[in-house]
Amino acid sequence: MKIAIMHYHLRPGGVTTVIRQQLRALTDDAALLVISGEPVNEFEAPVAVVPGIAYDGIHPFEEPEKTAEDILACIHTQFGSDCDVLHVHNPSIRKNSSLLRILTILQKRGIKLFLHIHDLAE
Repeated sequence: MKIAIMHYHLRPGGVTTVIRQQLRALTDDAALLVISGEPVNEFEAPVAVVPGIAYDGIHPFEEPEKTAEDILACIHTQFGSDCDVLHVHNPSIRKNSSLLRILTILQKRGIKLFLHIHDLAE
């Protein structure tokens, strides 16, 4: 199975800890890729940086279509094809005002999405 996990950033904290736990749980059973809006020095799995998914105000604005293409390019570079699932952490908290449009574009292109909503306090 080919799984891409996506989040706005990989800074120390809650979601990054969850992603690390997911990687440990999946490492023997799946090919993995982490997609982040910001670079990280080292991580437990391959990381692709797509600035268009970072928090608003951190990344320069890009059209959602361009960011969706960048995400697809990262997935295809890592796996040679589409992933089986794109696991997206907290897509609805509006830290990136384009993210839901980006995900709609990816869905229309055949990417299967798992939307993991867990930071309800935000």
